[in-house]
Amino acid sequence: ALGGERTAHPRPGAPAGGAPDAGPTGTATTRGRSGRHLADAVGRGAAVVHGGGADGMYHGPTILTGITGDMAIAREETFGPVAPIMTFDDLDDALRVANETENGLTASVFNNDLRTAWRMAEELRHGPVHHNETTNYREEMGPIPGARRPRGGRGGPGGALNSWDKDATAGA
Repeated sequence: ALGGERTAHPRPGAPAGGAPDAGPTGTATTRGRSGRHLADAVGRGAAVVHGGGADGMYHGPTILTGITGDMAIAREETFGPVAPIMTFDDLDDALRVANETENGLTASVFNNDLRTAWRMAEELRHGPVHHNETTNYREEMGPIPGARRPRGGRGGPGGALNSWDKDATAGA
């Protein structure tokens, strides 16, 4: 099942207060964007598999299925605890779907085939591409400018500018 018990019944709380599954969102903007993206997706036909609830600054971990390219959550960066699941017909379709967004900060490829993962890393128009990993820790020591819509990235403007020409980073 998608998400399992920890997503169905998350333990909210502050990181210093024990072992929560999720803490509060960092800003009211992020909390609001998560809620707007969730409402837009559900209004356009997505299904909430787990979660979806919110209380103050806390937005529970949420898994959505039935995501399509016309939904805000597929086109905009949420930066909240929402996992939108999109389906595709084959590898070429997966690449097309992933490359439709204007954003391209980082990407993750989950599969059991390193050759396919390598092809994905080469053809995705994103910043660092991870294989069977999340995108939230390996690149902390360097700039993360992404491959599209430029941002400051980590590592300062000089580090970001030097990597905007899409030197590929792939983690496995």
